[in-house]
Amino acid sequence: GESFPLAAGERAAFHWQMAKEEPLLRVRPAPGQGGFVPKADEGWSSGFPIDSPGTFIVYCEQGVSAEDDGWWESLLRILVVVRLVNARMEISFALAPPAPPPYRISNQTGFVLTCSQKGVSAARRAHHVRPKSVSPFAWAEGSLEHTLLVTVSWMQTELSNRSKGTQWRSMQLHPLREHHPLNLDAMLQSVAIGTSGNVVAWARVELQGGVRVLTVTEKKEKPEEVVMTTEDEPHTFLAVDLAGIGLSVVHVHLGELVYISAAQLKLDYVLSANSATLELQLHSFQVDNQQASATLPAVLFVKVDPQALLPAVHLSVIKRLR
Repeated sequence: GESFPLAAGERAAFHWQMAKEEPLLRVRPAPGQGGFVPKADEGWSSGFPIDSPGTFIVYCEQGVSAEDDGWWESLLRILVVVRLVNARMEISFALAPPAPPPYRISNQTGFVLTCSQKGVSAARRAHHVRPKSVSPFAWAEGSLEHTLLVTVSWMQTELSNRSKGTQWRSMQLHPLREHHPLNLDAMLQSVAIGTSGNVVAWARVELQGGVRVLTVTEKKEKPEEVVMTTEDEPHTFLAVDLAGIGLSVVHVHLGELVYISAAQLKLDYVLSANSATLELQLHSFQVDNQQASATLPAVLFVKVDPQALLPAVHLSVIKRLR
């Protein structure tokens, strides 16, 4: 596809010329900014639709591999707002505040996990999670199916002499199970990785501190046994994840009075027979007085610390039902 530069504060007309293709736009910072000089196909965000209003948060890689420490912190996060203005779609970009990763992969096995999104080339975006380690994860393409493909491999390490007095360590991965699909929305269910006659690991997704954590273990238990031994198994799960939301209070004679906006709202509700759990995270919140006579239009403003990965507001409520 075609690309064109857009400087900070600049506005430019744009026409989608590929009528037969889905209107998905991608962005990336100009090469060389921040010291990272990407190749032609590197550093681009995931595609986001521009044919209808919406708000998205996309991120651009800055030369740090997904399997390296600090990958999530190195990403350039961009807030994209698509609005309908005077019969045209207007697209604006701004830096998004820091936030924790939407997922974490906890590998409690002695194997190496290779994780990638279904439909995305593993060579482009594969997360290699070492044994007994935890790695952040995010979908490479928001417009594609949110299914994780997991390969479980055992690692062979060899030491050999490349020259006199110099040892060289080589590692080879031997797959036990390749490209096993996992649904990260299937909360609190133990899922076998492998076939019915050859289960190599077990996967389970849980909510920990507002982040969905995929835990992979070697414990071979049948899902039915897990349900029987769980005293308070949740039966209902509701998740809401909004990049931004706004509410306007309008008077029929005075016009708009108050505008309330919030960014990166995450709400998780889990209901079981004995308890109800509510987890709320909010990264910024603002109330504006929209009256022309207002001398201080910002009535209330709460924003996350740019140096922290914690939300500005984090509410966790657990209620016993019995």
